Amino acid sequence: MKNGVSDAFCASAEKFTKRDSKIMYGEVMFEKGNMFSLREGDFQVPKSGFYNFQIFYETDLCGALSLCGPTTVLLRRNEEVLKRLSRGVSSDSRQDTDFVSAALMVDVSRTDRIDLYLEDFFGEGLKNVMFCGFYVGS
Repeated sequence: MKNGVSDAFCASAEKFTKRDSKIMYGEVMFEKGNMFSLREGDFQVPKSGFYNFQIFYETDLCGALSLCGPTTVLLRRNEEVLKRLSRGVSSDSRQDTDFVSAALMVDVSRTDRIDLYLEDFFGEGLKNVMFCGFYVGS
């Protein structure tokens, strides 16, 4: 790896509210390697090896200790689930926001497609979504 990270991206969406669908992004904040597709909402792996993916988003929590379903986001490779991020937390106030973050190391192959998928949510969906990744090595 000369001159820093060889392949990296970070995409963001201000808001996403469509259940059972691939998360789509409003902008690519930075990209080195031209492998993130805004149109497709995914990262196409340019070379095999280990990648570090970071996922950040805000979601609504149940208020007043009520019961509600969790917000569930999936990290997928070629539409196959690699990791399920699920939060079903309630608070004692009327309504709160939960900030979720995860960093995952994934072994992938060239041409794999990596995306995030919003399975379900409580409240108004996801806010301030960021999906970032970079090549670590083979």
